[in-house]
Amino acid sequence: MSEFLTTSGLSYAIEKIISTANSRIVIVSPYIQISRNYRERLIEAQKRNVSITIVFGKDDLQKKQNDILAEFKNLELYFCDNLHAKCYMNEGISVIGSMNLYEFSQTKNREMGILIDRKKEEDIYRDIEREIYSIIQISKKEFHGGREKLTMAELPQEHMGYCIKCGKAINHDKNKPMCDSCFELWFGSGNQKSNEKYCHICGKPNKTSIDRPLCYICYKKYYNVMT
Repeated sequence: MSEFLTTSGLSYAIEKIISTANSRIVIVSPYIQISRNYRERLIEAQKRNVSITIVFGKDDLQKKQNDILAEFKNLELYFCDNLHAKCYMNEGISVIGSMNLYEFSQTKNREMGILIDRKKEEDIYRDIEREIYSIIQISKKEFHGGREKLTMAELPQEHMGYCIKCGKAINHDKNKPMCDSCFELWFGSGNQKSNEKYCHICGKPNKTSIDRPLCYICYKKYYNVMT
């Protein structure tokens, strides 16, 4: 069953989510200020090749915090301007509560929340997962993999893309090169490094991924690396 948490319990549960993750960590918090302890845990997670997704909602992210996040090669950062939800999850457990990923919240505020174990409450865990997916869908990607995402050169407005997983014709989207159903399956699996089958621009069979959605020819033609 779900477990009720107060301030210290919430802080411990968030640390547990980071320290026990095997494939993914998802953090949804309007305010971001990563403590030294959480930073060390995230570094450990990166060494285990765990993917990290963070969604924040206040556009005054301090430069110091931005620099800390940019150190992580496995991290995707999103901005959602109307975000108020706070949620933390890995592939096995999830926490919903009042606490931001903010040092002041952990040490000064009275907080509360609920911990959900996927093995015991699969339906609730999946509902949380779907809502996070929905939030990410409407969010703006800030950067990926420790630097700004590769940028797309101008393409004709009528250009259609292709889902890199199933090959279906879709609107071109460099941040989500999959159809909705395949993207939801990919996100839900926790496998952020999955190998896909088609080029997002030409649609020809080729080994691709979310990070590299284009075949070599299209990559050379349309992408420029931002340094």
